[in-house]
Amino acid sequence: MVQYPEKFCNKCGNKVNLSTFQYKDDKQSPTYWWYVFPLVFAIFGGVTAWALLREKHYKMATNCLLVSIGVTFVYVIIFVSNTEFK
Repeated sequence: MVQYPEKFCNKCGNKVNLSTFQYKDDKQSPTYWWYVFPLVFAIFGGVTAWALLREKHYKMATNCLLVSIGVTFVYVIIFVSNTEFK
């Protein structure tokens, strides 16, 4: 007899046999177009991308947030360097 690892139903959480398992485990990876939000809109785009991606693709959501923080930092540096102080 072959022992299959235990799987759980995605909707109810009950144990199900692998032979009756109906849901796919493989996730589709999100497109890299999500990085346009933080690149264009800085911190606002990063927070938006993070809020929309956090449940299904947490790692990419976190990366978008980090990119937005970096882009915001670059924008601030450019702004400060172009400002004349008296």
